[in-house]
This record gives sequence, structure tokens and C-alpha cells, in this order.
Amino acid sequence: MDAPTPDMEWDWTNNYNKWTSWQRELDQAETVERVRLKAQRKRDKMDHLKHMTCCSDHSEEQRIFDMSPKEQLVECDGFKREGMLFYSEGQFFRVCCEYVRLM
Repeated sequence: MDAPTPDMEWDWTNNYNKWTSWQRELDQAETVERVRLKAQRKRDKMDHLKHMTCCSDHSEEQRIFDMSPKEQLVECDGFKREGMLFYSEGQFFRVCCEYVRLM
């Protein structure tokens, strides 16, 4: 921006146009991130509800019951590790699902 000359009227608000456009871009980025997080939470909730609904297929549970106690402990350790990994990523619905499987 050129310095104002004595015969030119100086508009001090032009100095803030860059700030305004920068702030607008930040606000838009925050809005996009909020929408993305909301969609992710909704997907996680739907995944959680999918595991909570009753279904007649209990083959996975039966597979675990048919294992020896040592095999069951190894399998539970795997569920625990997956749950801890999801916890470190902040995916708390998935943590609950893994710990339910652990029980």
C-alpha cells in the first residue's frame, strides 16, 4: 500500500483487510474441522451401536469359549492392546467395544 499523499484521503481501515481475511480463513478451517469431528463421532457412535444390538450370530463368542484357558488369555491380551491403542488415539467408543470383548 502506498503512503497517502496530502491531496489523497487516507482510509485507515485498509490496514485491517488482511487481518479480516486471515481471520475468516481460520474461522472457515475451524468450521470444517468441527463438521469433520462431528461426523467422526457419529460414525463411532454408529459402530458402537452396531456392536450393542442383539444378533443371533454368536459364533465369535463360541470360538472364544471353545479355546483353552491359555488361548483365551492370549486373545484377551490382544483385545486389551487394541483397546489401549484406540484409547491413545482418542477413539473412546472403540475402546469400549474392545473392553467389552475382553470381558
